[in-house]
This record gives sequence, structure tokens and C-alpha cells, in this order.
Amino acid sequence: MNKKMRITLVLAAFALPLVAAAAFTPTDWQWKKAITLPSEVFSPDAYVKIDLDQQSSIYSQFELADLRVVRDGSTEIPYQLITDTTQDGRKFFPATILDRAIDNGDMVLVIDTGEAGQGHNAIDIISVTW
Repeated sequence: MNKKMRITLVLAAFALPLVAAAAFTPTDWQWKKAITLPSEVFSPDAYVKIDLDQQSSIYSQFELADLRVVRDGSTEIPYQLITDTTQDGRKFFPATILDRAIDNGDMVLVIDTGEAGQGHNAIDIISVTW
């Protein structure tokens, strides 16, 4: 490894924590939501179970990677994220693609599953043709 490469790696190692720290600046966050603790919590260090609402998960990144819990608007506090693993299982429905388009680089599909009111949280498209 040459000298320039070593200097670059050392500088990058020192700069990385500065870049990572910027992500934890509460004033830069696009979405914020207050957490109301249950009234029976007497200690600020108590372990508390809080159920996230749908709005919190809609605006979060995949698997809540950007979720932060902050006290007094500035102090990040540790938390444990536990997800409910109960599932109804997978159900497969034959579907018809009614329309497809590319919009600003995103593929948009209109799909008819033939079932009224089918709730879902994921769609796997298995197709050999488009």
C-alpha cells in the first residue's frame, strides 16, 4: 500500500464519525413524532413497551433503520426494537396485470387479484414475461 493510499484511509477513518454524527441531528430529521409514556412509568430509566402506529412505520426506512428515540429533543436514548413475528402466512392469488408503465424510473403496475378487499403488506411478482 503506497503512502497516498494510507493517508487517504487514515483521513477517511477520522472523517467517518463526523459524517455518521450528522445523521443524529434532530433538527435535520424530516419526520418526528412525540411518544407519550404510560402514566404508571415513574422512572426515566424504566423499560417501557410502546406500540408503533401505522404512521410511524409508513414514514420510516426499511425495517425502521432510521428510527431514533430522543429525550428532551437532543439526547438519543437506547431502545430495543421487537417486531411481532405472528403471520397469517403467504397466500397466492392468480393476478392479471391491467396496466404497466415507467414513471421517472419507477415501474408502476396496476394488478387485479380478482379478490375484493384483500389486505396485503407485500407483493411478490413471479413472471416469465413482461
